[in-house]
Amino acid sequence: MGIGSLRDYYREPSVRRRIAEYCGGSPEDPEGFSCVYLVRYGIGEKGDPAVSEPHASVEKKRFAEILEAGGDILRSLWDRASLLGILDIEYVNRDYPAEIFFQPAEVFSRMEPLYRTIRRSFGAYGIEPLTILTGQGYHFVFRVGKDSPAFSLLAASGSASGRLIEWGNRFAERFGRSFSFPEAAAYETLGRLFEILLHRILREYDSAPLEGTARLPTVPTDVAVGRVSPNGHREAVSLDLSLFGDPLPRRATRCPFSVYQKHRVLWEKYGERAGRELPLPVLLPRCAKSLLQELLAARVDWNRAVVLAQESSVAIPDASPSILGWHKDYENSPLAQVHRRMEENPIRPRPSLGALPPCVLHCLREPNPHLLKPTNLQTLTRVLLACGWEPSEIAELVRTRYEEDYGWGDLWDKYEAATRARFYVRLFSGLVLTGTDREIDLNCISHQEKGYCWQPFCGFNLADYRGKGTNGTRALDGGALL
Repeated sequence: MGIGSLRDYYREPSVRRRIAEYCGGSPEDPEGFSCVYLVRYGIGEKGDPAVSEPHASVEKKRFAEILEAGGDILRSLWDRASLLGILDIEYVNRDYPAEIFFQPAEVFSRMEPLYRTIRRSFGAYGIEPLTILTGQGYHFVFRVGKDSPAFSLLAASGSASGRLIEWGNRFAERFGRSFSFPEAAAYETLGRLFEILLHRILREYDSAPLEGTARLPTVPTDVAVGRVSPNGHREAVSLDLSLFGDPLPRRATRCPFSVYQKHRVLWEKYGERAGRELPLPVLLPRCAKSLLQELLAARVDWNRAVVLAQESSVAIPDASPSILGWHKDYENSPLAQVHRRMEENPIRPRPSLGALPPCVLHCLREPNPHLLKPTNLQTLTRVLLACGWEPSEIAELVRTRYEEDYGWGDLWDKYEAATRARFYVRLFSGLVLTGTDREIDLNCISHQEKGYCWQPFCGFNLADYRGKGTNGTRALDGGALL
């Protein structure tokens, strides 16, 4: 007899065992999971698209309760035994967000060249990540054991402010844990390693020959694109490193063999039809032998998903032996020079911003919500670098805006302003100053198409800021900084 409901699906022993395996334990003992906590997301069996988004961090002992309620289940990125590394890629279409739910076979097929590039890029460091097909893309996941030399190296190479540790401990108290400096510092270093991985992926993907269909643009961390698609849509694949922009204790990741209800919960974004008509897909692991079309069919067939749960393992692979080579590659790179420059350069007082395009000034004058958007942070960073600002100074400017009273509510109680500011400015500065970001879309027409132009015909031309960098300092062809 087939599975007739979401509750029946979640009651399957193999499904619970796989989800628990990803959480670092067994379903009989959720308190023993290596993850620190769980997250419940979704609206359960009724599927009413009119309810507001339910999202809650809960204790691990509520594992069975989440599944019985029919929620999506996520685990904390924070883990007692390991440091987790995750690359999240997601298809984004700003004109038709539900495209990937209505045309999954077409969209995922167009993502295949990027999928293969990412697998090769991890393979260059000797890493074979667990690959999970999500509702809108993939997660590539590995772990580094906290008892390994690799974790010690990451911790010794990183930094964490006392303020960040204090913030983390306020959240950690909810789960009877403390947030340590080694954890925070190792997480910060791992974020920088992921940045050089991002550079490798972007360079290889952009230089690879076209494979039949038009290439989907790739962007760092949800940056908007103009109308570059043949169908006129503003579509791209986001290589999302945003998890490194927030303290480790606050971030969570979806579990394989959980269902994916985002299109049902966020009905205002994806449309009521998507929430009402489309089935709930299951997150499934993709191994080297997996056929994409078969996985896409299985993810909306709970009976087939149960069979895969019986046959698969989603234990997170240990990449500790590969971290040393990855770290060495990073330390010898132009990107590491940019990062060291950001850490070492003093922050000079600047009495005024000078003459800047209105689109840049707008996000500084009304930072809530405009300075939270990656597209604005990228443009701000590009323009100020061209005006002679140092990355450290740009990050300080963003931090001060975050910490001033712009009606943020409890946002900066949940997240940490300085960490967020430094991450995004570091990310976008590194792309510019190494030449990975060629700034092709730094022009007024592209900015208008993205929906970020606030004053057309303002007298400024964003293209005038292209290719200048900070004080003319550039990395050429991946070589040393000049």
